[in-house]
Amino acid sequence: MSGHRYGDPVRRVEPKVLVIVLAGGEGKRLLPLTNDRAKPAVPFGGSYRIIDFVLSNFANARYLKIVVLTQYKSHSLDRHISQTWRFSTLLGNYVTPVPAQMRRGPYWFSGSADAIYQNLNLLSDEQPDIVCVIGADHIYRMDPRQMVEAHMDSGAGVTVAAIPIPREGAEAFGVIEAEASGRIVKFHEKVADPPTMLDDPTRCLASMGNYVFDTKTLVDIVTPSADDGKHTDIGGDVLPALTEQGHAWMYDFSTNMVPGQDERERGYWRDGGSIDAYYD
Repeated sequence: MSGHRYGDPVRRVEPKVLVIVLAGGEGKRLLPLTNDRAKPAVPFGGSYRIIDFVLSNFANARYLKIVVLTQYKSHSLDRHISQTWRFSTLLGNYVTPVPAQMRRGPYWFSGSADAIYQNLNLLSDEQPDIVCVIGADHIYRMDPRQMVEAHMDSGAGVTVAAIPIPREGAEAFGVIEAEASGRIVKFHEKVADPPTMLDDPTRCLASMGNYVFDTKTLVDIVTPSADDGKHTDIGGDVLPALTEQGHAWMYDFSTNMVPGQDERERGYWRDGGSIDAYYD
C-alpha cells in the first residue's frame, strides 16, 4: 500500500526560494580598496572575493536562483560572477548580476528597499514563495535552509538573522529588541545609544543584514502607498514598519549548525565593511 504511514516523518512542501544579494553600495569605508571596484568584489583569501561567502552559503543550501543587484563600479564583480559561479541552466538555476535598470524612471537606487522595488519584475518573473534578501559583504558560514525553515515555522512576514556583539561599536549596526518567543518588538537602525540585551548589559543583539521575507510581505512593504509613503531602506524603514505591524521575527544565528564546523568557527560573523574590520 502506498502513501504516508503512521509514524513516518511528514515531509514539508519545499518552498520556491529566490535569493536577492544586495551588492550596490558605494563602499566608501573601504577606500582606497574600492576606488575601482564594488565592495563585494574586494579580494579575500587569495583568489576569492568577499561576495563568495554569501554565494557559497546559498549554493551549499541548494538555493540556486540568485540575483545580485549591482550599481557602483560593478565591472569586476560582474566578471567574477560570470567566470566563477556557473550553475546548470538546464535546471533553471543561475547566479546573475542585475545592474540598475531604471525601470521606475531615471533614478539610481536610493536605498536597499528601493533597489528591490525597482526590480520587482524579478519576483514577478520567478514567482517565489520566499525571498531571501542578503548583504554581499559579510564573512561567515551559514546554512540558510535552517533560517528559511524557522521563518516558515514562525509564520512571520520577515525574519532577521541576529547575533550578539559588544556594545562598543554597536551603533554601526541595526539593533534588535525581541521577546523570548523571537518576535521583534523594536528595531533600532544605527542609533547612538543602542539598547543592550536583557541578560547581558555588555552586548547588543545586532542584525546581520540577512532577511527572509514572504514574497507578498516584501512586495507590499517596498511598494509606495498613499498611507505609508515610500520605504527606501530595509533597516531604516522596512523593518521598523513590519515590527510595528507585529510581522517581524528574529533568527538566532548561534543555533545555525553547519557540518564540519569547529567551535571557533561556529557563530562567527563579521562585517568587512571598513578597512580595520577587513584587516582584522
